[in-house]
Amino acid sequence: MGKRLWPAVAIGAACAAVALSLLAGFLPLPGAAQQAVRAAMHRGELASGDLLLRTAGLDVPGDDRVLLAIVNQADLDEIATSTGEGWPWPREYWAVLTRWLADAGASVVAFDLFFSEPSRYPEDDRALGAAIAASGRVVLGVGTSSVAATTAATHPAEAGAARIRLDGDPGPLPRRKRIVPPVDAIARGANAIAIAEVSGDDDELVRRIPPAVLVDGSPVATLPVRIAMLHLGVEELRFSDGALQLGDRVLPLDRDGRIGLRFRRPDPPRTPPGISFPSVHVADLLRAAFAHAEGAPVDPALAKLVAGRIVIVGINAPGAEDVDITPVSGTFLGPEIHATAIDGLLRGDVLAPWPRARGAAHLPTALIAFAAAVLSILPGRPAAAAVAAPAVLLVWIACALAAYRSGWLLPLFGPLVGATVAFAGSNLWLYLTEGRQKRAIGRMFSQYVSPEVVRELQAHPEKLRLGGERREMTAFFSDLEGFTTMSESLDATTLVEFLNAYLSRCTDVILDAGGVIDKYEGDAIIAFWNAPLDQPDHARRACEAALRCQEVCASFGDECEQRGWPRPRMRIGLNTGPMVVGNMGSSRRFDYTIIGDAVNLASRLEGANKVFGTQTMASEATRAACGPGLAFRPLGRVRVKGRGEPVEVHELVASGPEPAWIGPFRSAVDALERGDATAARRAFEAVLEVRPDDAPARRWAAHLDEPGAGPGPGCGSEGAVWTLDGK
Repeated sequence: MGKRLWPAVAIGAACAAVALSLLAGFLPLPGAAQQAVRAAMHRGELASGDLLLRTAGLDVPGDDRVLLAIVNQADLDEIATSTGEGWPWPREYWAVLTRWLADAGASVVAFDLFFSEPSRYPEDDRALGAAIAASGRVVLGVGTSSVAATTAATHPAEAGAARIRLDGDPGPLPRRKRIVPPVDAIARGANAIAIAEVSGDDDELVRRIPPAVLVDGSPVATLPVRIAMLHLGVEELRFSDGALQLGDRVLPLDRDGRIGLRFRRPDPPRTPPGISFPSVHVADLLRAAFAHAEGAPVDPALAKLVAGRIVIVGINAPGAEDVDITPVSGTFLGPEIHATAIDGLLRGDVLAPWPRARGAAHLPTALIAFAAAVLSILPGRPAAAAVAAPAVLLVWIACALAAYRSGWLLPLFGPLVGATVAFAGSNLWLYLTEGRQKRAIGRMFSQYVSPEVVRELQAHPEKLRLGGERREMTAFFSDLEGFTTMSESLDATTLVEFLNAYLSRCTDVILDAGGVIDKYEGDAIIAFWNAPLDQPDHARRACEAALRCQEVCASFGDECEQRGWPRPRMRIGLNTGPMVVGNMGSSRRFDYTIIGDAVNLASRLEGANKVFGTQTMASEATRAACGPGLAFRPLGRVRVKGRGEPVEVHELVASGPEPAWIGPFRSAVDALERGDATAARRAFEAVLEVRPDDAPARRWAAHLDEPGAGPGPGCGSEGAVWTLDGK
């Protein structure tokens, strides 16, 4: 891991730089493409904020202090039926409504209706103006224009009744040339006017509102801010260092000087589905207002509904729609957007980005890209590279969700970009570096071990200690009896075909048993178990592979006879013991192989099969390491070249219970060890009665009949010990 530290740091820094360049759009691309990237990044950040809203937002209902009175089609129909008046209604109606709302104790009455055109009844304008002036708690919403005014303002309201103090940079507030005020008769009586226009972000979704608009250089409060000021009795609005001071409330603004809206969940049991605040039919309010004006009793429940509340009057009917698109709905009422902003201002609960500084906003992106890349590379494993970046991103998402619930909007899309770049960059680096090692391991071992072993080594290369190590292993040596004679009877093409077919069948068996093919030497196969991966049952695997190889060879022999080829007979030697395994050879060419005295013994045991007439011979060490479930018969001891002490050997007979005839054979070998030749001869003869063709029993019996003579030239006996002078 220490060797990978500095590369990991370098790759992490590179990933952070790439992520920041991508996020900021500073890429070596043509101008149009660069602008497209910047727009895509901006849209992505907006969408990620919407995801946070839908996941962690909408957690509380709207504030009960706000009441929506929105004219809908049902209201229009009722008024048309009862009075015969169509839309727009006579402004006398609004005057009567304003007086009753004041008498009922409404805290603020806000008209999200523009009275910018004179009424067809001038006396109605004067009546509405007088009612507004008498109320002292009315805020009129107005629109703006990008065309400069041709005449000076005629009343204070047009310039903004609220005092706004700029003690710091409020951010880039929207700029307009002028406001479009109500008609003079109405405006003169207004307690305050405010800008009621709502605009969305680049994707037209409304997520935030400005607290004020610069009209010809002078700030004018927006409708929600002005309503909140009037409700709270605040006369001065202050901007200070990216925050809005509203009385004793200090509310953070985002980088553009906007108020982030905290949308509220609808409360269906109390209000119509989809509306987040209490609502009432305007026709019901008008009916109560006219009744009050005539001295008739008013529904006390309706009066109680109005008392102490901010009443926002608006319209949303066919031909007079007032809806916007928000992250929570494609048809969000304009007055409800104002109510949402008022809710946040009154509760002191608005959404603010963190960090506010535009440059620092990219800091999480850089940190996540760096951390994800470093954590992906340091372990040097594909699993770490696959998991680290998503894990770091998930931690950040959890933090973002928790922060959102606390009113902070953490950047989410930028960190996603950073984690993606880190994922791609770290995996590319690992492919070019660590991947090279994996490919080398694959090339080195794919021909000699099973695919499962190759994959394990590639995933954990530390298990492969290059240069050699000593460990307990089981070696496998095999040869074909009479191969020299066999090769002389076949032409070269047929011989190659024969060998390929034979070696392929045996190789498949060995690899399936988890063995490693060390090498082929003509017809000989050298294999081993317990390297490079640990295999606690290596001896048993080798023995089971030997039995299966003998079965495969016998089946292959049937095919050979059908094709006119000689029938092969396979001899196998197995030994378990300490061996040295590793890459051995020159610096330019090497093999993963085994060496050691235990390896040589396995080779000698393969040759010792000729002495006993057996096919699979295993040492006592291998037999003892196998455990139960395999049948061995003792053959005695052999003294091989290079070893002073004789080695106890066994024939691997079968998998499963021990055949009955092995008992008499074991008794014969035990008698030889005691020096009781008579008992040994009788026991061997008992075996031959059951198995007339049993080669080991026949050769031991013959040896006892002719002391000093052996089954082959150069061989002698010493009790139950055969001395092998040759292989």
